[in-house]
Amino acid sequence: MYNHYNQFTHRYRKNLIADDTYHRDERFEREQRNVSFMKTRVPTKEKCMKILQYFYSYLEISSIHGLNHIAANKRNYFENIFWSLIVLAGALGAIHMSLSTWHRYQVMPTVISMERDYKEWNTSFPAVTICPISKTDESSLEGIIGQEFPNEYNNDEMKEFIKELMNADYTTFSKIRAYEGIRSDKFLSIIDQAHENFSYSLSSSHSDVYGIMDMVKSMTELGECYSFNSLVAVYNQISYWKSGKFSVVKQPEPFTGSPLDGDMFAQVMRMSSGYMLYIHGPYETFDIASKVNYSPYMKYKTLELSALSIYSTAETRSLSIAQRKCRFVDESNLKLAPIYTYKLCRMQCRMELAIQFCKCVPHFYRPQKGYKICDVHGMHCLGKHQDVLIKLRDPSRNDAKMPCNCLPPCDDIMYAIESETSMEWFLGTNLKWGLVKYPRLRLKRDIIFGFTDLLVSIGGTAGLFLGCSVLSFIEFIYFFTLRAWFTWKKSSEKEINHSNWHLPSQAQKPIFVTSRSNFID
Repeated sequence: MYNHYNQFTHRYRKNLIADDTYHRDERFEREQRNVSFMKTRVPTKEKCMKILQYFYSYLEISSIHGLNHIAANKRNYFENIFWSLIVLAGALGAIHMSLSTWHRYQVMPTVISMERDYKEWNTSFPAVTICPISKTDESSLEGIIGQEFPNEYNNDEMKEFIKELMNADYTTFSKIRAYEGIRSDKFLSIIDQAHENFSYSLSSSHSDVYGIMDMVKSMTELGECYSFNSLVAVYNQISYWKSGKFSVVKQPEPFTGSPLDGDMFAQVMRMSSGYMLYIHGPYETFDIASKVNYSPYMKYKTLELSALSIYSTAETRSLSIAQRKCRFVDESNLKLAPIYTYKLCRMQCRMELAIQFCKCVPHFYRPQKGYKICDVHGMHCLGKHQDVLIKLRDPSRNDAKMPCNCLPPCDDIMYAIESETSMEWFLGTNLKWGLVKYPRLRLKRDIIFGFTDLLVSIGGTAGLFLGCSVLSFIEFIYFFTLRAWFTWKKSSEKEINHSNWHLPSQAQKPIFVTSRSNFID
């Protein structure tokens, strides 16, 4: 009997402890889930209130006038709305005026003024380019044909085609005979070899200072020509192209003078042909649209020129090209030369238009990789668009300018013919030109509204509308970057410490023990 009682008591106690353990584990897991939910739940409303409180604290201490009135205590809603509108209006006014100032800095930062201290500067002597009318050397032509095309030695059609090719330009492309016996990539070398040996004698008034200056043979839109006092012609030499160079060539300074030097003149004598004359600056060249001065054979031409120059101060280099609306010589973006000139830019524009119209470019431009040189059919195609290519204007759009994006040079000089005389001369074809009157004024491009003026103007605008300074903007950046980050970090640490209460772990589960005395032995 007693044994049965002990067995019953033992089973009862065991079941009671198991039941208590089951309920304890269930309660422990439920509480763990509640704690996990409390930790992961985002207190959105509380965080929004903290952010708003932080923003109000900035309004209270900000040095921008008016913001402290918005966050001031004991203000009704109407006062808060009133001051908010006032500050908003001031901010909009400051932004509008600042944008207007920025637009002025980007669009109109320079001014062109006149200088009259003409005794203090030197004037560049006018450069000229002479294009002989007679360009073909018959003996050289026959030698080239015999060497390059031995089977075509007696081919008169080839000879005439080469002669037409040597005088070809945009105005004559449509008249060139349809001869296909020569590849277009041979045109340039044939023209260079068959060109007539143009003879002349050169002298100048300042040869004792500058030495004997020679003319440079170069390729132009009118064929091979000769340039004097030009620093651009060397980049249009066929030999320069064949060398593959695309770097600036070191050259002597151009021929210059001042009123203290007396009259300046140069003379080209005993030329073997009539010529077409183009006058330009030392840092410029000419193109097909430039004004031409023609002289036949056995004439003596005299030209008296006047000059007007414009130069840019060194400070203008701090501006962007779009701001000053001009380019310096060393700011080239061209494929034709490592220097920039306005006429070279127009030539490149014609080259791009030729590709667009006829899928090829004329032979008198620097060869470009991927650009096909026009054959006879290509030249005939260019002849159909000669007006557009020469004038660079689109007749379909009321003669609007083609989008060449060619800016004028920052330093430039223009020449005008004051007097011109021409007379018969039995000793050959002569040309004399010079500056008889030195310019008494010149134009200067300078900065009138620089970056310092921009800062002063925007700062004054901000002070007028908002009563703030540079420190106010630094304060704003600091308050919403560094201080905001440290405040958030400190707040996060407090929340973690506040919510870091622990329930007993599984290893620390409470053990419910039933005293034996509660049972009847």
